[in-house]
Amino acid sequence: MKLLFFKSNLLMQEDLQETLLREGHEVHPVTYNFSDFERDDFFL
Repeated sequence: MKLLFFKSNLLMQEDLQETLLREGHEVHPVTYNFSDFERDDFFL
């Protein structure tokens, strides 16, 4: 399965990504800096 993995500053996110890779999934990490956490029109 191909997955788009949104990277943020969450605990255990690296562990989750590593587990998905070990399970054979294709993981593509994406990083985005929000201008406004409540509403970001570009991200939507």
